[in-house]
Amino acid sequence: MFPGMKRKDREVSKERCMEVLKSCQYGIISTLGENGYPCGTPFSHVADDEKIYIHFGSGVPGNVMKSILNCNKVGFTCVGGADTIQSDFGMNYISVMVQGRAELIRGTDAEHIFRRFVDKYCPSYIKEGYEYAPKHMKAASIAAITIEHISGKSKDM
Repeated sequence: MFPGMKRKDREVSKERCMEVLKSCQYGIISTLGENGYPCGTPFSHVADDEKIYIHFGSGVPGNVMKSILNCNKVGFTCVGGADTIQSDFGMNYISVMVQGRAELIRGTDAEHIFRRFVDKYCPSYIKEGYEYAPKHMKAASIAAITIEHISGKSKDM
């Protein structure tokens, strides 16, 4: 169902893919827009071994949310690190690609997941973030991407 990796010599394990996915500061969700064109949009995210969660600051449907409602098959990509090697005209990197299906989550589940964003991105403000969560999540939304396929590749990282 999903194509194999062309550069097998650069393939990384599923475990390493998950480490990179969990530690990346942001990733790109790729959706198919209502107009039929693909679109990649950067988002902060949190991940566990089965799902990736992205946070929408508003419950008002924008392009990504509308695209998910129209077609829930998505891609998600993140780069865990990249360094240009000028003398080789190349780059050292590690990247992860995910294919899966997205669904919108609201209510108590979304508030719990929002706390994970606070844990990851605001560790110096846990108490304030947890107090903020119930108010914020009344207007915001979370999308959960169920991981159906994950692959990663690396060059010297």
